[in-house]
Amino acid sequence: MTEFRWLSYSNEDFKSCLEIRKKVFCEEQNIKEETEFDSLDEKAAHLLMLEDDVPVGTGRVTKTNSRVLHFGHIAILKEARNKGLGKKLLEEMIKRTKETCVNKITINAQK
Repeated sequence: MTEFRWLSYSNEDFKSCLEIRKKVFCEEQNIKEETEFDSLDEKAAHLLMLEDDVPVGTGRVTKTNSRVLHFGHIAILKEARNKGLGKKLLEEMIKRTKETCVNKITINAQK
């Protein structure tokens, strides 16, 4: 069963988001930790995705300005890929942002 939790930087479960990002971006893609983890984490909304109570994915939403949101740091653990979970994660992020008064959503992607 898929579960989503919206978290702030100070939430205890936020550590799971950091662990997923570290595995996917730092260990798999060789991105430096000082590049992956930045001061925007403190201001962002973080989405933690769980499958059967196990953390498998995360994404971050930051405000670019009052009418624009940015989706970033989206990651699914290797063992959970190719199951449609990335799509579910993005759908949840979009659902949440539809509740706000934004005109635009931006997103960065990489191979």
